[in-house]
Amino acid sequence: MLGVLLSLALLAIFVFLWLIGLIIWVIIQFWWLILLAGIIALIKLMVDAVIPPYDVRRLTTRRLYGYMFLSYISTLGIGIGITYLLFYAFNLWDIFSWIVLFVGILIFIQWFFGPPLINFAMDCRPMSQEYGWLVDEIERIAEESGVKPPKVMISNIDVPNAFAYGNPIFGNYVAFTKGILKLLPRDELIAVGGHEIGHIKHRDVHIIISLMLFPMILYFTGRILLENAFYVRSYGKEEEGAEGILGSIIIGIIFIAISFVIYGMVMFFNRLREYYADAHSAYVTKKPILLQHALTRLYLYYRHAKKRKKRTVAFTMLMTINPIAGKKTKEEIDPSTIPEEEINRKIEELKKKKTEPEFFDSHPPVPYRLIFLDNIAKEIS
Repeated sequence: MLGVLLSLALLAIFVFLWLIGLIIWVIIQFWWLILLAGIIALIKLMVDAVIPPYDVRRLTTRRLYGYMFLSYISTLGIGIGITYLLFYAFNLWDIFSWIVLFVGILIFIQWFFGPPLINFAMDCRPMSQEYGWLVDEIERIAEESGVKPPKVMISNIDVPNAFAYGNPIFGNYVAFTKGILKLLPRDELIAVGGHEIGHIKHRDVHIIISLMLFPMILYFTGRILLENAFYVRSYGKEEEGAEGILGSIIIGIIFIAISFVIYGMVMFFNRLREYYADAHSAYVTKKPILLQHALTRLYLYYRHAKKRKKRTVAFTMLMTINPIAGKKTKEEIDPSTIPEEEINRKIEELKKKKTEPEFFDSHPPVPYRLIFLDNIAKEIS
């Protein structure tokens, strides 16, 4: 079995690197056209979603599709174009291939070995027979969604959340933490499962990885330039003058700064994909209110829990809800004991709450998601 996996890994690495080489060739030939497409898409996105300004109350599934398309094209086009221009402007082609190879292998390892690594890090095991009904429901939702039923896992941590992950080699997984199994009633767990199946159906992990390549290339290039400058300064190499060291520092800072800008664009796209997964849950359950209840209970938990555990921080983008966003309050409540009438009242309060997503947030604010689900409810009815 190990030999087969190693063979598949080597074959996959070969194919992946070949594709990277093909992509680089296309970029070199048509970089200006790709950059132009990205700029046009960004301008259109700003006119439609940013300048008005962005209002989730106007966000329908049709607008969401348009925003996602424009966001992806703008991020990909600008990521490719800016990366090419920076390496060309500062004549860094001598390290370009090595950085691309390093980042490509890093992303590939993360993608290929991601499922077993996540299973280990989050202590995920096959769902127990006690929750056989949940496994049946997830399989039913997957079949209705037109995807192969994933393996349903239980993550043995107390922090309430759920997440989807996987690849064609190891298969797809949907995991529920022990905390969320204790926090949510059955119908709300099913709604959360619908959200995670949405991520699998939409291939969000693979799409986000395709966008992360460029900010990572820029970031590691900047790191190398800064570390080289400090190394030269520390060891006092005479062939490198003060101007050369200062130039490396400035160029390194430029690369890192732009990498964060493009990363922020990736996070905007990721927030749109969270809305997309929410819409999928609403459509497959036919009851958007169930996911609204689940999100509200999770929101209240993270605001009122006695302790905010940080174990899930490394996997924030995978989660149903961002476990570290926002501020805690001193009031202690148990969201699992709140009756449905009170949850409905909390939902209305949250929808009126003024909040703005931060530039690097991986998820939209819960109040925005509740409002968006109201829009989906109108579409369903």
